Amino acid sequence: MSAPGCSQAIVPQCQSRGMAHASRGLSVVELMVGLAVGMFIAAAALLSSVNLTESTRRVLLEARLNQDLRATMDMVTRHLRRAGYWGNAQAGARDSAGAAVNYGATGYAAVSPATAAASAVTLRIAQDADDSAESDEAVEFRLATDAQGTGRLQVRLAGATTYQDLTDPAITNVTDFSVEPQPAPAVTLSCPGACGSGSLPACPTLQVRRYRVSLSAQASFDPAVQRTLQATVRLRNDELSGACP
Repeated sequence: MSAPGCSQAIVPQCQSRGMAHASRGLSVVELMVGLAVGMFIAAAALLSSVNLTESTRRVLLEARLNQDLRATMDMVTRHLRRAGYWGNAQAGARDSAGAAVNYGATGYAAVSPATAAASAVTLRIAQDADDSAESDEAVEFRLATDAQGTGRLQVRLAGATTYQDLTDPAITNVTDFSVEPQPAPAVTLSCPGACGSGSLPACPTLQVRRYRVSLSAQASFDPAVQRTLQATVRLRNDELSGACP
């Protein structure tokens, strides 16, 4: 059967035109639509990859920042918890059978800050069993800022003359360090004999000491990554004032 409108003489030509029309390629419009869809899919895949990379980088920064802060906070709280340790503490708890040594006079009891929050803390931990705190028994933690404005927490250990960085400025920019006393009422102790009447001295008192430590920092490469740690520390060595007569 010949194509409509074709005579027997030109049937081969009509069939050739019909086959060419049926097997033609993509039009310009179809090609442009295909390219647009492909570019859209590629852009979505690229954006997803970028977001995944950024999320991974942020997680790594947070992990490194957390690790640096936790290690620093652990060192500060461990030393603060031992503040006021005195190698001859039993000498300050004698009864009327012997003269007691005044704990406050030894110098070990003093912890700075004593009343208000501060960005540095100084304490003493005895290295011997005598009754006097020496300068080489002092430990200090402080917040310092370098010329580039990066904050770092530093420590000067007992016997040292210089400060050492506890935080890594390449990772951590410390923005706040605060040590705040949490005062508690002193408890009056009883003595075997009378005290606080007439010419006798007042009864000794014992005070439980607590400090709240706050440490805030941000990642050095991304200030948007920020962390804050807080801890409440009770000193193991309560402050004993006075002595039984």
